[in-house]
Amino acid sequence: MIFTAGDFNISGKFRALSAALTAAFALFALKRLLLGSAPLQYPPPVIPRATFGNGFSRRPSFNTYYHQYESPQDMVIPRHYGREVATESLIGKVTILFNEKDPTYIRALQTHEAHNQRFGYPMFVLRHPILENIWSKPAYLLAALLEEMRKPEGNRLEWLFWVDADTVLMNPKIPLDIFLPPFEYPHIHLLCTQDPRYINNGVFFLRVHPWSIKFISAIIASPVLRPEVKLEYRDQTAFGELLKEKEFGGNYILVPQRWFNAYQRELDDDQQRGFQINRGDLLVHFPGVPHRDKRMRSFIDRAERHLPEWELEVGNTTLPREITEFWAQEHEKLARTRDEAVKLAEEAEVLVKRTEGWLERFSGLMVEGASRDRILLAVDALKRVLYEREDDVGALTNAIGNLRQASGEILQPFMEAAGKDLTKRVYAAVVAGRDTLATVDETKHTELIEEVKAKIAAMNELVVKAPEDIDNIERKLAELQNAAGREEVGKVEEKVE
Repeated sequence: MIFTAGDFNISGKFRALSAALTAAFALFALKRLLLGSAPLQYPPPVIPRATFGNGFSRRPSFNTYYHQYESPQDMVIPRHYGREVATESLIGKVTILFNEKDPTYIRALQTHEAHNQRFGYPMFVLRHPILENIWSKPAYLLAALLEEMRKPEGNRLEWLFWVDADTVLMNPKIPLDIFLPPFEYPHIHLLCTQDPRYINNGVFFLRVHPWSIKFISAIIASPVLRPEVKLEYRDQTAFGELLKEKEFGGNYILVPQRWFNAYQRELDDDQQRGFQINRGDLLVHFPGVPHRDKRMRSFIDRAERHLPEWELEVGNTTLPREITEFWAQEHEKLARTRDEAVKLAEEAEVLVKRTEGWLERFSGLMVEGASRDRILLAVDALKRVLYEREDDVGALTNAIGNLRQASGEILQPFMEAAGKDLTKRVYAAVVAGRDTLATVDETKHTELIEEVKAKIAAMNELVVKAPEDIDNIERKLAELQNAAGREEVGKVEEKVE
């Protein structure tokens, strides 16, 4: 089923939807995009869905079954696979078609119909501009996101699949579910591809999620709020540049281009290339192709004939193996990242405790006012990351660096002075301990000798391995002073002075 912009009841002027969408969105007024109250009418009502551990509500799909097996041969075909008509889907397609007088693009859109019918994908088509130039594309996608997000969680689509108008669906037997990330990647909200030159936003998956709303809002706002950025490829450049930023960079993944954004090749050329379509692949895309209409028609002709050499069953394509291998590699990367995150979290906890200790030590004496507030803000920011994003390596690294910078600039002189004082006291305690060993009768004070030796060894090891661990050194120092005799330590300290 294909829907048009009229189903969104788009009219009037688009103002800032809420402060939560970002300040950028509030500044960039969009014409003709204010969502009305009429809801979209999708295919038959969705059935109850299982709730999984990652917090997202979704029914078991092809993706669910597929990724729990170790090899393509073990995969389970989705329950709607092979049906002539599917009853529901958690994925919806979104596109634009402005030139309805051009039969090439109408035919290209129609190649999706068999695919949509087979798997139950609703398809939403914008048929008139709502913003100037290409900016109607992200505006319409944002409208679709907002329309889904306003629904109860159990009734929403979970992913939107954007396809540009210059795409031709070549194999309607490939379910979109197989491309979605496994459940251990709930932070991945965007799946896209990169051609040999740049990220291409002609075909991509976008999770229905607040992150996606912020991301698409930022794209729309880019010409106004980032005028210094040269948008060579307009929305596509904004798309790629925003993914370089900290706020968005950790929530997308680049997948092999051929999976769902393959480029054209000569139809009689059977040589396989990583970014060009092979027989059995999902679709073909024609960005920037000379004589594009003619090239599209050559593929449309084949798609309309439903040739068996192109419409392969998914199990007879290379996709199961490729997808299994890809996510296996990503799983290894994820495991390494989690290990790194655990180490950073431990480092962060020690840094917070140590910094708070220094602040307490110098409270009311050296560090007050704006300087103290700056450090406390950095401490609170790091605590917040530990609480909310403890597995985010980038966020932990940044928060640790910010606290080190804030505390280092302000506390470092006091820490160095305290460190020198502590070094003097440690030296005195060690010397006193050695003097004690030299003067006592080994036959009468065996236990004392062993205790002093152990304390000296522990102190030496701690000072060498963790000179910055003031609290532990202070504790070991007290133990050594008690073992060596505080009077003896006092005498040595006087000599050091």
